Amino acid sequence: MASAERTAFPHWRPADKKLKGTVTIDYGVRYKDYCADITRCFFLGASKEEKDLYDKVKGVFGDIVDSLPSFEYVKDVADAYKMLNKKYGLPKPIHSVGHGIGLEVHEHPKINSKSKEKLKENMVFTIEPGAYLGKFGARYEDVIVHRKRKAFVL
Repeated sequence: MASAERTAFPHWRPADKKLKGTVTIDYGVRYKDYCADITRCFFLGASKEEKDLYDKVKGVFGDIVDSLPSFEYVKDVADAYKMLNKKYGLPKPIHSVGHGIGLEVHEHPKINSKSKEKLKENMVFTIEPGAYLGKFGARYEDVIVHRKRKAFVL
């Protein structure tokens, strides 16, 4: 959990501070040895600019999920992330857009532009676009099951 200026970094250090502004919570659970991973932002006196950033990040997430059935390779997801960040007026991404998930929180595939792996039917991975502006940041993450006709958010 991070808040205020600590949300400007994708990996923050814990601090004993009062929560304020944007509050980012990245969490997961295990069920029958399988992992889940989710990130959400909440607002405690946050500015319109902070809320707008989160809405844009959620927009990138939704556009990627809607486009997944048309992608052939894992790298297509990462390339779409970069393109959508430009479309939404967000800064260049500083972390990958997601990762495989299953018995471990981080598994293959690594969702980046260097991946040569094909997207496979029933592949399970996260999509987690984020944007970080120096004063604050936002990220939105869910676990996805890839299907040829439609991607499903778990």
